[in-house]
Amino acid sequence: MTLDHISYLVPRDRSELFLFRNTRAISCFELVVLETEASEEERRCYSKGLEILAMPIFTKSNRAPSEGDGVETSGLRMECVVQGIIQTQHVDALEILLQGLCGVPKERIRVHELCLKSGPSLAVPSEIRLLCDLAQPTPSWTVRHVGGAMRGAGAEQISVLVRTMVESKVSNNALRFFYALGYKLDHELLKIGFAFRFQRGAPITVTVTSANKMPKLHATDEAVPVTPGIQMVEITAPTAGDNYNEVAAAVCSFCEYLAPLLHLSKPGVSTGIVPTAAAAAASLLSNSGDEAGAAPHPLDEHDTEQ
Repeated sequence: MTLDHISYLVPRDRSELFLFRNTRAISCFELVVLETEASEEERRCYSKGLEILAMPIFTKSNRAPSEGDGVETSGLRMECVVQGIIQTQHVDALEILLQGLCGVPKERIRVHELCLKSGPSLAVPSEIRLLCDLAQPTPSWTVRHVGGAMRGAGAEQISVLVRTMVESKVSNNALRFFYALGYKLDHELLKIGFAFRFQRGAPITVTVTSANKMPKLHATDEAVPVTPGIQMVEITAPTAGDNYNEVAAAVCSFCEYLAPLLHLSKPGVSTGIVPTAAAAAASLLSNSGDEAGAAPHPLDEHDTEQ
């Protein structure tokens, strides 16, 4: 099935290829359009950069001598992240709570996500996600690479996952380029939901989405839920090696406000449905007419960004 937002199926000019260029000493990349097709040397440079990002990361204070090779956090683009699940029947209540806490309009999410995994040419396995924003009048593409998570004593002492992340806008024929690099499509999803972006000690993004699988390649119109009745909640905040503790604290503080509806933890740590969710949701919905716009501790005006 050929979709308008996926143009790699249509012949395009060979000049429209992309490369992550190493612009600093280590693992900081800028997506650039090449005037000519990427050379083997350029491809090797790109692949080496992904290998670096896939390594575990350390700070000077938490790295143990026995940890082995890794990348120090100085100069890396990183993010703090927690995840949780909520029953679909309680999502309306969660939206009411988030609207009151954040004080900003929600953004609609409809994203076609393609997960690509590297072939044997990369020494370290790499995973790339191509994201097409279908909620916009003109679909736009983003490439996202999530690298290694922080390890060591410092990582164990905080309740969020800290990991490297590189993200950049790309043209709609980027899929063809990653195929040329040796990546293969592992799976694709259609994620539907909403997000809130606001400032509270750090720029924080809360997304609530349902994951939908496609019975046929790229058939977004035929997508069906992967886990009917369950939606994913994710909170992320950008950080760096010198302030991840402060950002992690800001994320954890915000998570406390959502505790009656769901529990948020590091990705991969299953926490299940919160027993108090049904009662909390009923209370929020019953009071929504009078109190939905008032947060338990509303953000100050100067702490909120549109």
